[in-house]
Amino acid sequence: MSCEVKNRIVFGNHKGGVGKSVLLFHTACEIAKSNPDNYVLVIDFTELGDVSKLFLGGVGNESKTDEGIGQQRLAANWKSGKTTTHLLQRAKESNLVDDLPEPQGQDSDKPRDMIDMFTLLSLGEHTGEMIDIQQFFVRPGVIRGDKHIPKNLHLIPSAGERQKHGQFPAKELMNIKSSLFDALENGLDNKWIVLMDTDGDRSFSEYSLIAFAIARHVVIPLEADPFDFKRVRTLISEINSMQENRQSNSKVKQIVWNKVTPYRDEASEVSSLYKPSTFDMDMILALNKCLHTIATDTKGTGLFSADVCGENFTRDISTCVRTFGMSGGLAGYFGIPFCTDVVVAEWPKLELEGVKLPSANAKQISKMKANIELFAQRILSQDTESLAYQ
Repeated sequence: MSCEVKNRIVFGNHKGGVGKSVLLFHTACEIAKSNPDNYVLVIDFTELGDVSKLFLGGVGNESKTDEGIGQQRLAANWKSGKTTTHLLQRAKESNLVDDLPEPQGQDSDKPRDMIDMFTLLSLGEHTGEMIDIQQFFVRPGVIRGDKHIPKNLHLIPSAGERQKHGQFPAKELMNIKSSLFDALENGLDNKWIVLMDTDGDRSFSEYSLIAFAIARHVVIPLEADPFDFKRVRTLISEINSMQENRQSNSKVKQIVWNKVTPYRDEASEVSSLYKPSTFDMDMILALNKCLHTIATDTKGTGLFSADVCGENFTRDISTCVRTFGMSGGLAGYFGIPFCTDVVVAEWPKLELEGVKLPSANAKQISKMKANIELFAQRILSQDTESLAYQ
């Protein structure tokens, strides 16, 4: 399988703790493994860098120290200048906004930082030098020296504790967004699939605004909880506002009901792989109806990839991902994706306080792999239209 469509997908939610970074980790590895003729790039826009730690060796300890190996390697990337913070600093200095031709018509008298990004980029060829975004890439599979992470997967890691999300002046922010959009749109060919992680804040941080501005599609992971769901309307409203102001063209591709507990391994109304409990399934179906109402309210903006008038809207736009449980926790501890070719029996063994803990359950890992594989196919399978400069 090979993906020949430019994909830039941001994972976002206004709530932390829903499993967004863990889901992105397993999904990115699955996409890379299933598409060996493509390249996968993960950009970590978060402050804590959880997904970076997973790629770089997991959240667990390599020795008696309190720092996991993933955290230790984050510090090494900072020293080498290969982090999201370094990338944004380079983009800020690009002066792309000033290198574009003069605006015409109704925009001719506006300061450039007051013109929307897509209008600016449609003015013509800029005279400056495009950012070489690949100079900020690291290859987790090479850094780790193991067989778990596909070799065609690349990462721009978070700077971890050094990555403080401050405010950018308007012109600097426009330079950053325009330069990154240009570098990803014109500097990488169609064989690149880009996934971006963002913080689960109550509102967009500056880093999250940048990620949503340069994305083509949005994945929103959340739990099937009515209190969590309230945040979705706020998030979609903010994405809608960005579209109306022509600061983003991203479409919502998938709502992910994460951490769903299967009741039986048989097809159901909400999953082709398993059936949740009756209560959980009724809750998901009800929330899907709420989702359809929200989508209908924002229909005029073209915010959703799926046809909001279609009978199968909620089936097409939502996916269930089973709870990863303790076996999934061990996978995260060691930074091992479910799609790894290394059999579970050969995974590292965990020992705490001199007590050897059980290994991950191979059958459970296999079921989780199947679920992630299905989800990965869904987020790559839909519309192919170009969103650039519209």
